[in-house]
Amino acid sequence: MAKLTIPFGKFLPDQATFKNPGVIFARNVVPKVGSYGPFRDFSVYSNALDAQVLGAAFARNSTGATFIYAGTPTKLYELVDTTFTDQSVGGGYSTATDDVWEFAVWNRNGKVIATNYTDAIQSMTIGAGASANFATMITGTNVPKAKHVGIVNQFVVLGYTNDASDGIRQSRVWWSALGNEANFDPDAATQSDFEDLPFGGAVQRLIGLNEYGLIFQRDMVRTMRYVGGGVIFEMLPLNYAPGTPIPNSVIAHKGMVFYIAEDGFFAINGTAVEPIGHGGIDKRFWDQFDIAHRRDLSVAVDPVRKNVCWAYAAESSGSSLPNRLLLYNYADRKFTEADVEIDFLMRAETRGYTLDGLDVIGTDIDNAAVFNVSFDSEKWNGGNINLAAFDRDHKLGYFDGLTKRGTIETGDIQPIDGRRWQINGVIPLIDGGQPAVSSAARTRLIDSIAYGSSASMNTDGECAICIEGRYQRLRTSISESTSWSHIQGLTIDYELTGER
Repeated sequence: MAKLTIPFGKFLPDQATFKNPGVIFARNVVPKVGSYGPFRDFSVYSNALDAQVLGAAFARNSTGATFIYAGTPTKLYELVDTTFTDQSVGGGYSTATDDVWEFAVWNRNGKVIATNYTDAIQSMTIGAGASANFATMITGTNVPKAKHVGIVNQFVVLGYTNDASDGIRQSRVWWSALGNEANFDPDAATQSDFEDLPFGGAVQRLIGLNEYGLIFQRDMVRTMRYVGGGVIFEMLPLNYAPGTPIPNSVIAHKGMVFYIAEDGFFAINGTAVEPIGHGGIDKRFWDQFDIAHRRDLSVAVDPVRKNVCWAYAAESSGSSLPNRLLLYNYADRKFTEADVEIDFLMRAETRGYTLDGLDVIGTDIDNAAVFNVSFDSEKWNGGNINLAAFDRDHKLGYFDGLTKRGTIETGDIQPIDGRRWQINGVIPLIDGGQPAVSSAARTRLIDSIAYGSSASMNTDGECAICIEGRYQRLRTSISESTSWSHIQGLTIDYELTGER
């Protein structure tokens, strides 16, 4: 009898299954350094909005109080405690079928800004919902509408604009007067101006970083640096970085920017451009994703777990709304997947609950199935930075419920080239939970995949399976609602059974 330990390496579904150096399936688990951890179910936090959420943002006011803003096709909302309140202008809004709400937090002036391209750009003082609604932001002579908004240096910047004088300008970048989001009249004294980018395609996203901004176009990425004088901003191509066909895929975090290009997944760190999905996830994503559903893709950063998360409609879900989450751990450079049913993904800071606020979750506090989390949990205290989303009922919540059923599959294993072998038992290297293991054995790599019955872990820590073949791949499943933190791999008891 021999033993073979298989560490669970990176999720590499784009590579061949035979001698794959990682795993070929990793669902409802999160990437960790040297292991995988559990992905938790969604738990409701707020009341419901009136329709599908098309954008949202998290902001703090000058005292540090937290607020969440969200937009549906016809309304803009502010969350205070656990309740969203309609803060729209009179008559509401008319977001077009292919458009979304983009938000920018303008900390310099304590404002949250929202644009949907159809309606006049909106702004509101952060936390002012008790006394004021959103209102038209620009009050000058030039009142452009825009698909995209960002904050660069001390300017509010718009991209892909439409104004009364020049109409639609897909490649236009237009910035406000210095420190004044209400004035977009070009003027040397105020430094407001615009530029039509000569090549690169339509503006897709605007990202403001500490010292400069990034302009994502359809075919390229440019830096946007403040130089003052008559030029004001210098806009130069960034090291052959590919652009993006999916505006909602771009997100910044602590000086790094992550996004999806036609070439796959990329990260930008300063002037360095890195293909983070090559040889791992790029092909799988594009095989699953329909570009026609680009509007409903969303992205958020989970800074506590160091994950960038993209939510999208995968495979034949029958809907454009996200049913799959792709997680990328930017510290350990590992991907995983999770099943979700949501409108929109975001990062937010949890607020504490009052007893009255619990009514949005349920009125029967003895029903643990409704509340999911023990009342001893810190969830109820608030103040946690967390991955958040709006579910299909348009309610805000967090992925802090019970653990989901996790599944990891290895590639096709063969201890000695050309030899058949028999598995006599498998030990999951896990620190809790209720794991079970099954095997799919094949004589030829062209044979179909068929997993046998799964075996649960016994009191000796072993899953008692017995199966023979030339190539074998192993599936490990961890039951939902169980407590565990890390799974590192498998130790296999086996014997060789023949040359052929």
